[in-house]
Amino acid sequence: MATATMTTTEFLDALAAGEPTPGGGGAAALTASEAAALLSMVIQFTVGKKKYADVEEEMRGYLARTEVLRRELLAEVDTDAAAFQGVAATYGMPKETDAEKAARTAALQAR
Repeated sequence: MATATMTTTEFLDALAAGEPTPGGGGAAALTASEAAALLSMVIQFTVGKKKYADVEEEMRGYLARTEVLRRELLAEVDTDAAAFQGVAATYGMPKETDAEKAARTAALQAR
């Protein structure tokens, strides 16, 4: 299951499980996405109010930007997990011989 589509409980359980993913990068991306959502919420309380008519256009622009950010940051939850799974697989490569060590180092650098 993609981490970005997990329920909050599922994500937190996975984060606490001691597995490589989701990890800190995914948690940070999720938190940043939540922050963008909160900004959108505040803007939604401003848009359409007579009291704030003079900043309506500006707020709609900010709303469009925060919604893009929210979606992009949420997608980064899965991007981070996929990237780290590749790194974790590389860490699992054999490293007994000089050739294996060289191959492992090259694979890590390629990531």
